[in-house]
Amino acid sequence: MASNFASVKRNIVLGITYPSRAYKQFWDYRHTLLNKESQSPKDARRQWAQIHPSLKTGYTFCLYNVASILVVTLIVAIWAGASHRTGDGLVVTLFNGDCSTASEANFWVHLLINVLASSLFATSSYMMQRLAAPTREDLDRAHRINKTLNVGTLSLTNFALLSKQRLAVFALLWSSSLPIHPMFNSLIVYSTTNAEWSSWAMLVEVNDAPSSAPPNSTFRALKRSYIDIPTVGSSGASQMANLAYYLNAQKPPLTKLTAEECIQTYASGSSRTWGDVLLMTTTSIDSSTEDFPSDVVKYPGQQPGFDWNNGKVDLSYVGDQQPWAWLCYEQTETSYSTTTSCDTSRLLENGTWMVHQRVVDHCLARDLPDACELNLSLSIMIVVLVCIFGKLVAMLAALSFSHAQPLVTIGDAIDSFLHEPDTTVHGLCMADARHFGEPALDRKLVSIAKPHPYGSRDARIAQEVSGPWVGANFLGLVGLGLSFGLFGWSYHQTRAAHRAADIPFGFGTIWGLGLGKAPTLYTYDEAQFMVYNAANTPAVSYMTGAVLANLPHLALSFLYLTYNNQFTRIFMAFEFRSFATHRRGLRVSKPKSGTEQRGTYFLQFPLRYSIIMISYFVLLHTFLSETLFLQRIYAVWPQSFDNADDIGKRLVSKLGFSPLAALVFSLILLVLVTFAIGIGFWKVSWILPSTFGNSKTLAAYCHPPEGSKNTQEGQVRWGVTRMNAEDIGQCSFSLLPVRPPEEGEHFVIGSETPECILCATNVWVSADWKSPLVQIGNGEVKQIQVAADQV
Repeated sequence: MASNFASVKRNIVLGITYPSRAYKQFWDYRHTLLNKESQSPKDARRQWAQIHPSLKTGYTFCLYNVASILVVTLIVAIWAGASHRTGDGLVVTLFNGDCSTASEANFWVHLLINVLASSLFATSSYMMQRLAAPTREDLDRAHRINKTLNVGTLSLTNFALLSKQRLAVFALLWSSSLPIHPMFNSLIVYSTTNAEWSSWAMLVEVNDAPSSAPPNSTFRALKRSYIDIPTVGSSGASQMANLAYYLNAQKPPLTKLTAEECIQTYASGSSRTWGDVLLMTTTSIDSSTEDFPSDVVKYPGQQPGFDWNNGKVDLSYVGDQQPWAWLCYEQTETSYSTTTSCDTSRLLENGTWMVHQRVVDHCLARDLPDACELNLSLSIMIVVLVCIFGKLVAMLAALSFSHAQPLVTIGDAIDSFLHEPDTTVHGLCMADARHFGEPALDRKLVSIAKPHPYGSRDARIAQEVSGPWVGANFLGLVGLGLSFGLFGWSYHQTRAAHRAADIPFGFGTIWGLGLGKAPTLYTYDEAQFMVYNAANTPAVSYMTGAVLANLPHLALSFLYLTYNNQFTRIFMAFEFRSFATHRRGLRVSKPKSGTEQRGTYFLQFPLRYSIIMISYFVLLHTFLSETLFLQRIYAVWPQSFDNADDIGKRLVSKLGFSPLAALVFSLILLVLVTFAIGIGFWKVSWILPSTFGNSKTLAAYCHPPEGSKNTQEGQVRWGVTRMNAEDIGQCSFSLLPVRPPEEGEHFVIGSETPECILCATNVWVSADWKSPLVQIGNGEVKQIQVAADQV
């Protein structure tokens, strides 16, 4: 009990002090291992000629990829700026027309944008891992002073190897990658129109219907104010009459609708194109009891969500009334009173539609153009160009540090150690990553020089790669909770807004909204979420809103790195394990011609799986851009009755969200997180000790029998190569027959001094692996006999 408590206490202390110890270890490594870069030739052709052959293919692809994206982006920027009118904040309109076309184009453009952004991000990750990968010289220097480095993955200790120049290049690559997805997704914004925010509803007697012509030339020159009733005449009666004339005379012309058509058009409250409406009544208006021969039923200031006096979104209005409540003004003759609830489905149940106790015969309604836009910000385009150019400069600078071969994959490291074994770890073939870890943690394990029995390692993947598995899936679960939380919150709020307005609501309502479209009805809480400080400043509203909406892409990019690390570690573990079960050629970054070596990996991650993972995150980024976005709405009204194309617009900017896109994004992320967690419970017989890419562990496994030549070039297998007279085993990668270690066999796992423990016992064993068969001497194998199933 006491020992268990002490163990728990020790682990807690080690966990709390880990950050400070890791920081000290990093600077200790850096002080000891720092190697200044040699001066490189300034001639670009000579630099390229001196690059190690294993790097040229990857560098060529990366340079072409980044350079081509830079050129395409620059061409688009020049074309957009030169051929389109530039508005406030250097915003240009690329498309203006049908909203369905604009919405569909917006999705596909963002998909293409995220393909380019993900390509740049993956290219940067590739270059950074290449840049931070150690060389054999780095590993030898580290091992001589009892230090370890990581092969196959990025680690903090590897940064100790980087000179100031290389760190600067690494930092430039990293800093130019961080804003790639947020900035790219902020480039294009879909802008919609909404006529309802500037609509008038007016009750007019059929006999007093205004003529098609304005009453006088002075009235023809009048421009309609966005927020005020036009003051034409001193009395209220003439003001209302002139307003009726004015509404009728504007373009586009009013369309006649039956009472039923009028109710269906305006009852949803979600119409984006139908604006002003004249309710034509056959009921005579008695001038002795009525103030006006015509009366306003609804004016723009009644529409929730906007402060017409200050020209800003006013949260106090949002959700306080039904936007079509004027349809039910039946119980009172007071223009601004409403019934408690407006059930539009019952308006015609008596055969007539009553407004202000008058029968509505038909409507004259205005259908404004359904013109949506795709906008592009040249300001953000400049930021994107700077990031891509900085990335290209960093990659060109990296050419100066590419003369030696980096050990990028474990195959590269095994190749190097088989070609030239590391004598500092000879005989420690069963030591795992723990035995070469931080001395302060594993001093007791490292100091054990006596043999230890081998035990089979049947463990789940989550135990084998515990750190990356826990870290990646913890962040994945947090992201999943946030995404489903956003969907649940938006669904609840949208349902509440519809219920408050007595509109039927279900999942079909969410489905009908489509991707990338915010609900038309929203609550006070939703309005607080959508409003941001610079929304009413045209010069900065686009950039500020777009960047705010796309900040979650930063977290998604970081999630890509964590899952990439998890799957890289898993593939590394399986790649290493496969050598204990089958003979196979080493998978290296640059295979040697005429050998059994393979080279189909994209770094340590298989290329085909890398493409799948990158494509999966392209989808996640695309649907995230459809979930949260800058919503630009043009409140549209007719501005002149002389020119049908002269339509006034007032821009309202806010942060938009799409419940349907949030659901789709959450489901796609759920599949990824479920798979990543589920694969961790797969139980595997690992056979080999764990390495985690630890350089000393890899070196300890690479001591082939004497007489072996060019082992790294053939199909190798890891296993027991010999047992000495004391039944202490030695194991290695080898071209010669080997077998898996057996339960209970003894191997040395640690030593305080780098001694060759088994150098004097070069004994092969017979087919039954119990007694010596042949001696190995003078550098050659005299005889080998082995069971066929052990080859």
